Amino acid sequence: MAALEKELVAAQKRIATLEASDWEKQIASLRKQLTEARRSLPGITRAANGTVFMSNADRRNVRACLHPDNVQDAATRKRYERASQWFNALPIPEIKEAP
Repeated sequence: MAALEKELVAAQKRIATLEASDWEKQIASLRKQLTEARRSLPGITRAANGTVFMSNADRRNVRACLHPDNVQDAATRKRYERASQWFNALPIPEIKEAP
């Protein structure tokens, strides 16, 4: 009986060692992925809550759609002016697009 208990304790130690090793590998892999993400997306990792992210091309498209010169009606033009001013005031950081 004592021999079986010793064997059980030894097996539990081996299992704990294997599990710790697997966790360490996974943690190292996740840290590597996080480092790569921070390097490729520096603006996102340092952005404040509520910041809007979009590519520069998308930003230009939205600005073009909201530009007040696109409408003829005076009332609608005022709405477009307000919307354009609101959009231009948003904290949208410059995002460098990958080549």
